[in-house]
Parts: sequence; C-alpha cells; structure tokens
Amino acid sequence: CFGVNKNVPGTITPVSGRKAFVTNGTWNPSVGLAKADALCQSEAQNASLKGTFKALLATSSGSAQSRFEPIAPGSLPWVRPDGVAIAPTATELFTSTS
Repeated sequence: CFGVNKNVPGTITPVSGRKAFVTNGTWNPSVGLAKADALCQSEAQNASLKGTFKALLATSSGSAQSRFEPIAPGSLPWVRPDGVAIAPTATELFTSTS
C-alpha cells in the first residue's frame, strides 16, 4: 500500500561501494557474453563510472554470481550510481532470503 496524503522530502546519505546499474542498451544473446560485458563497460565509461564492469548473466557453465567471484566476506556493498545501497554486502546480493 502507498500513502497518498503526505508529501515529505526524503534524504539519502550516499554510501560507497561497487557500482551496479541497469543498461539502457540492447543486447542480443547470439552475439555472446563478451559483447554484453562490452556494453556494460561502454555505458559505465559514458557515465564516468570508473573500474571494470561485467554483465550480470549466467552461462551454460556457471551462475551469474560465479562471474563475480571471489567475493570476500565483508566486501563492499553493491550500490546504484547515486550511492543508494542495493545489497548491504556483496555476498548478500547473491544470497536468497526466501
């Protein structure tokens, strides 16, 4: 349910961490995983995000999580480019709680 009778501005304190974003581009699975990674890297660079970026995709030989291993316990959280946390730790991004 969503309240409809209050308009209160929220404040967000950005946190640092590993950046994650949803691509604006289109990717065709027939062109391969390397092209998906290149799309992510290109969009990250265009957005002035530093570092290496990969597509969050599974392959026939591994899970999407396996593309981001090793994830050390206590590693930085995954955050949106605006600093809002997606998962409190990198490990928890890939851990189901349900």
